[in-house]
Amino acid sequence: MRGGLFLLLLILSAGAFAQQLPVVEPCATMQEDQKSRMRFPQRGSLDDFEKVIQKKIKEIELAKAQGRTENTILNIPIIVHVVHNGEAIGTGTNISQAQVQAQIEVLNEDFRRAPGTPGFNSNPVGADIELEFCLSPVDQNGNVMAEPGIHRYNGARADWSTEQIENILKPTTIWNTNLFYNIWTVRFASSNSSLIGYAQFPDQSGLAGLPTSGPASTDGVVVRFQSFGSVDKGNFPVMVAPYNRGRTLTHETGHWLGLRHIWGDGGCSADDFVADTPNADGPSSGCPIGRISCSGVNMVENYMDYTNDACMNIFTQGQKTRMLAVLQVSPRRKSLVEGNLCNLIVADVPTPNFDVNNTTVLLGGEVSFTDLSTNFPTSWSWTFAGGDPATSTQRNPVVRYNSPGTYAVTLVATNTLGSSVLLERLSYIDVSEEGLCNTENNFKSTNTPSLIKLSAFGAYTGYLTGHNSRRYGAISEYFSNPLGYQKISGVNINFGKIKIINEDATVDVVVWNARGAQNAPGSVIERKTVLLQQIAADAAANRPTTIYFDRETPVFGRPYQVGLELAYAGDTLAIRSSANGQSTGVTSWLKTQAGVWTPYTIELGANI
Repeated sequence: MRGGLFLLLLILSAGAFAQQLPVVEPCATMQEDQKSRMRFPQRGSLDDFEKVIQKKIKEIELAKAQGRTENTILNIPIIVHVVHNGEAIGTGTNISQAQVQAQIEVLNEDFRRAPGTPGFNSNPVGADIELEFCLSPVDQNGNVMAEPGIHRYNGARADWSTEQIENILKPTTIWNTNLFYNIWTVRFASSNSSLIGYAQFPDQSGLAGLPTSGPASTDGVVVRFQSFGSVDKGNFPVMVAPYNRGRTLTHETGHWLGLRHIWGDGGCSADDFVADTPNADGPSSGCPIGRISCSGVNMVENYMDYTNDACMNIFTQGQKTRMLAVLQVSPRRKSLVEGNLCNLIVADVPTPNFDVNNTTVLLGGEVSFTDLSTNFPTSWSWTFAGGDPATSTQRNPVVRYNSPGTYAVTLVATNTLGSSVLLERLSYIDVSEEGLCNTENNFKSTNTPSLIKLSAFGAYTGYLTGHNSRRYGAISEYFSNPLGYQKISGVNINFGKIKIINEDATVDVVVWNARGAQNAPGSVIERKTVLLQQIAADAAANRPTTIYFDRETPVFGRPYQVGLELAYAGDTLAIRSSANGQSTGVTSWLKTQAGVWTPYTIELGANI
């Protein structure tokens, strides 16, 4: 079906597509994609991705119409991370080599529309994708593998939630995504009990101002171990019907290569951006051949629907064009087919290369480095000017930057044949000294956190940034949002004083837009009520309190204000600030008893 581009707000995160059962439960596709784009804002939106893909699709279609295409079989090497809990090979989650091999056979039958197999169809728009997969013959170091394409990993855990998979399992086990298509087989946790698989959506390239790659540390597909393989090819007792013939990986590989669900993740007006797939009002289950919705017969046999494994056997010509477009424009997908690892073992010193999750960070922030060096390096030598640590021999180090400035990074990669040339990227990491939304760090590193009494400014009692005899109704801090974040999830506030009179006393943490006069607080865009008892222990221990909002609060890439609304019922609360005179601009505001927002510099002459 064809229609308008799918628009997704750019937020702070790797895209993920998922298949769940039963169908009545919501699919994890867009949820996982949203989480990823929140973590990696540089990936852009799905709308950005679609613009690039549609441009390439038109180029491919034009070349085909003019007879300028040639039939070339592309190859993608696979590494299957068999994640187990200490079971013997062939038992439970530690699935057998035969079960893995059976799965790859099905994947190739489906993508090649192989005659005489369940992957063949006679549909007039059915396509041979001309894409084949192999279990990698070598590991990351260039050594021949005893079990080709299989990495067995004892995760010492009975099951895995998607959060644990994305944050722990994948970064710990992933192989170079420029060389290997990474697949994990797992037992999903009870919180994801209906999930049978999900994939990371590919990144785009060619957009001005956007990087060419996103989170390489999570790229790949995850499949539950009971749905990996095929009972048509062997006796695999762990497999569970009706998803026991290998089509989960076919489905998720479609997502990994840029396909959307055939119903467009919506109703009849939704779009999967493929012209030759008919509209559908939603997913199908079972095998309802001839099902009609949206005034037409649904293609329930399509691999991108939710029907049973035995029902599926179609990729269309339009889906083929879309996947081939992804293989030409998405950086890591393109490098997989260009590497030709299925047919060739490269033997040379490494060519050093790396990527980061962000080249611009806040003071005290961390940067995750991902090695992308070719030719199977076995060791790495990094230097990080201004970083902590300043050097590392890890493959994918994480470095903290505690001083503002612009810093260089170098890398030398080594394999069994020798060391690479020095890769040096000058002025690569830019460390901003302005905090994002952290009231203890929104000032220069030389400033001093202070708890200031209002008596320093006249015959008053109480605290400058808290309850006092002038009965300020609210206090706030301006954040310029220099990195253009679209959403925030919470704040860290360093409460310096708290005295609780009423057991159920609360304080409201508030986010305002900064559209008042001179960037004063404007309209409220978020409010979180917090019991004073929740923050008392933090204040007593002189540590900040982390307050999470009930949603990802939109700030739309613009400046905003964060602070407290103060109620006067006998309780006392105050925030630490910089020492007076340490602010270089008007960033701190108070609301007078009359309800007027005023800078501290004007009301009291306080530079904080």
